[in-house]
This record gives sequence, structure tokens and C-alpha cells, in this order.
Amino acid sequence: MANILIVDDDVDFVAIQREVLERDGNHVDAVHTAQDGLEWLAKNPLPDLIMVDLMIERDDAGFTFCHAVKRDARTAKIPVLMLTGVSKARSIGFDLKSPSSREWIKADDFAEKPIRPDILLAKVHHLLGQPAEKPAPHGS
Repeated sequence: MANILIVDDDVDFVAIQREVLERDGNHVDAVHTAQDGLEWLAKNPLPDLIMVDLMIERDDAGFTFCHAVKRDARTAKIPVLMLTGVSKARSIGFDLKSPSSREWIKADDFAEKPIRPDILLAKVHHLLGQPAEKPAPHGS
């Protein structure tokens, strides 16, 4: 079981992701602004993983949040999964393949919203260093 912090202002999205992650055996906490996320990290035991929306309360709030997390020695090693729908909505592409992209994005992985539950869990398991779930054999 992992402890996961979600930082996202979309209450419905958070509810769906919480259900998926909790069904997978994880504990989930959620806040709705980058500032609340930083305050939560300062006051609570550190999570095993952080999921953050790129555009929380401002266009760059997710980037700013990731930079703050990775700059703080206490939180720098926590894996961060950045989620956003901005790539599709604005035809902007993000990836973490190049060193320069990783330098300014600061997230450990990136995914488009909406995200299918199986893809979310695969990314979470990968970031936590857990083996991916194997699909059930046919005919089961």
C-alpha cells in the first residue's frame, strides 16, 4: 500500500482517481491548490507519490509546484506524476524524453487527462518501483 497525494482542482477527477487508487490498495489524500499541496507536505508524513495537475489555479501552477517539491531536500525524492488535459486542448505536446524537458518540467512522469485506470495504475506502479499487474489469463 502506498500513500498518494493528489493536487488537482477538478473535484470530479480527484474522486475518480481516488476510487481507482484506493481499489488498488493505496491511501489517497487530496488538496485542490498548489499552495495547499505544499502546506500539506510541510505538515504531514510524506507521501510515496504525488500526482499533480499542470494547470491547477494558474497555467503554470503544476510546474511551480513540481519545482518547489524537487528543490526541497525533504521532498525531492518523492516521485511526481504530472497530469493534464492542456496538451489536447491547446495542441501543446509535453514529454520527458530530453534532458532539457526533464529540467524544466521536473516531474518524473507525465500523462494526459483523462487517463484510463489501467494506464494510471501502470504509471503509479512504475514510479513506486512495483511490478505491473499482469492481465488475467483468457477464459478466467
